[in-house]
Amino acid sequence: MIRTIREAAGYYQIILENRTLSELVRKQNEELHEWNSNLKSRVLEQTAAIRNNLSELHQLNEKIKNTYNGSLLAFSSLMELRDRESRNHCRNVAAVAVVVAEKCGYKPDEIERIRVSALLHDIGKIGNSDTLLQGNIDTFLPNELQEYRLHPVRGQAAIDSVEDLRTSGILIRHHHENYDGSGFPDCLSGEEIPHGARILALADAADRIFFTVQGDNGIEVTLQGISERLGSKFDPTLFPHFVPVIKEKYRSLSKLDGMIEMELFPGELRRGMQVTHAVRSGTGLLLLGAGEVLDEWNIQALKRYYKLDPPEGGIMVRFKK
Repeated sequence: MIRTIREAAGYYQIILENRTLSELVRKQNEELHEWNSNLKSRVLEQTAAIRNNLSELHQLNEKIKNTYNGSLLAFSSLMELRDRESRNHCRNVAAVAVVVAEKCGYKPDEIERIRVSALLHDIGKIGNSDTLLQGNIDTFLPNELQEYRLHPVRGQAAIDSVEDLRTSGILIRHHHENYDGSGFPDCLSGEEIPHGARILALADAADRIFFTVQGDNGIEVTLQGISERLGSKFDPTLFPHFVPVIKEKYRSLSKLDGMIEMELFPGELRRGMQVTHAVRSGTGLLLLGAGEVLDEWNIQALKRYYKLDPPEGGIMVRFKK
């Protein structure tokens, strides 16, 4: 009997302990559930905050990118402001050089370096006299030729203080080197010339030849003029990459292909229209060059310039019916 009572008392004690433990577990589970709920809420709040921050960062990056590109275009236009015969030269060179660089297998950061170099490749000419800007290099006197040949070095020096542009400065310095070593400023030849500078040299020459010819056969004359100097002035291995790019780039500038050409004002412009004549502000700043296709960004820019520095007349564009 005593043993039975002891066992029953022990069993009862176990039941009490189990009840205590169960209650403790229940309370802990409730606290854990509440903690998890709060944690989930905090995680959702933090996730939303992170997303907002990422969105703001993305917008800021886009703004910085647009400011950077706008600055590059502004710098490239400085030369064209002094030399109106340059038209949209730097932008045309950039457009051709970028596509060729892509065909050559360049990585995105290398392609960007090519683009920047092309936009700024003539910036060193800002210090040249009007005589040099408007003259023909083949008729320069020795002292004039010596002065002219300084502009690639000046171009490199002009942007050297910007660390991110220094690699582009190297291409700017060497875009007048000839493949046979007869160029300037350092008389480099062949593989000694940076590959990007060889691309710039071809794109630069193609644009100048095409707009010098100004005829229906401008593309053929341009390609012929380049092919005659392969191996001497230009890298012959690049020419096959250039042929289709030059044909595509300048075909639209040779003929209107049956499209409508009209003079419109900024409020009438639409995305996809193509500018057929260079657009300059009232004081002569190049706003858009012939051949550029309008998008929302440059349409808004034109609207601003027509308020700040209005040119005479509208903008010549072409578009499909």
